[in-house]
This record gives sequence, C-alpha cells and structure tokens, in this order.
Amino acid sequence: LSVGKQPMKRWLAYIALFLICVVPAAAGVYRGTTLLLEWSWYPEFLRDRIDHLPLMIHVVSAAVFYILAAVQVLPRIRKRYPRWHRLAGRVAVIAGIAGAVSATWMTLIHPDARGPVLYYGRIVFGPLWLGFLVMGYLAIKRRDFSGHRDWMIRAFAVAMPAGTLIFMILPFILVMGEISEVLDESIQSCAWVLHLAIAEYLIRRIRSRKRTTHLGEN
Repeated sequence: LSVGKQPMKRWLAYIALFLICVVPAAAGVYRGTTLLLEWSWYPEFLRDRIDHLPLMIHVVSAAVFYILAAVQVLPRIRKRYPRWHRLAGRVAVIAGIAGAVSATWMTLIHPDARGPVLYYGRIVFGPLWLGFLVMGYLAIKRRDFSGHRDWMIRAFAVAMPAGTLIFMILPFILVMGEISEVLDESIQSCAWVLHLAIAEYLIRRIRSRKRTTHLGEN
C-alpha cells in the first residue's frame, strides 16, 4: 500500500512521530498556561524550587521545537516548500537552543529538584542537545546537507524522550503498580541513550542507502 509516492508504513511512521511530538507540546502549553494564570492547584513545589521565567522559556520553546521538528522530517514538505523548510528550520533551531539552555540552567540552579540520577542525565544531555543543534546549524551554513541532517536527527533524538517516556514507564507501572524514584529517573536517563542509539542506527542506514543509490546510478 502507498499514499502518493510514499509507502503506507512510512506514512504511519510519520503520523506516529507527529503524535509523539504533540504530547510534550500539549503538556508544555498546559504547563505554560498554569504558570501564566497562577492557578492555585498548580504544584506548589515548582513555584518554590524553579524560577518561573526559565521554566516558561523551556516549556514554550520546547513545544515549538517538537512541532516544527516533526513537520521538518516530511520529505514532501521539504521538497515542495524549501523556503518554508529553511524558515521553520531556523525557528526550530532557535527554539531548541532556548529549550536546551533553559533546561540546563534550571538543572544547575536547582540541583535538588530531582534525584542524582536524573540530575547527571540532564547535565549531560542538555548540553548535548545544544551542541547537536549548533553543529547542525554550522553544517547547513557550509551547505553540508548530509551533516546537517545527521546532527538534526541527533538533536531530535535527545528531545524525543519527552514524548515517548510514558510508553517506557507504563509497562513497569502495570507490572509493579508503583515504581521508585530511582527507577523512574533511571528509565528517563536510559531513554536518552536509547534514542541516541536509534538515531545513530537511522543515520547509518540513510548513509548506506544513499551510497547504494549512488553506486547504482554510476
């Protein structure tokens, strides 16, 4: 089966990817709204332990990054609307940088907000997200399209656990009924590693496919 020129399974993958990105984006909008409206039932510990401004910057910028990054992977949009792709890409990079910097800032300023496992995970992967975005931007400035694609895939992978984490934690909750804070944080930290491993696999697969296509044309 196919839709247009794309196999059905590829379109299903795109739809799943977009839905996964909608989850953290919607959560970010919700959290940002609660901060703006100062609803009394919003968790008090966040008000006491995390500054509102960097948290607001993080939830808004991350929501923008998730939505734009999900749309950017669609090849039809990249090919038909190259100007939009470039503009949306710039906005996504700026939003991602703001999200990475604000997340790292909150981790450093409020190290006691979560346990040590998640603290060190955020210390590592927050700057990695930032670094991948910067490398992707520098690559496209050099017109290194393959390098740009690879770095942006990595950046997207680091941000993805916000949408997929629920599916990783849910089996433990269904089996155990309740999970400890250490296990919860360990799963979150492992999610970053898993997503990066998948990203590297996809990058190598894309490179291999392109080399095969190039040899076939020659």
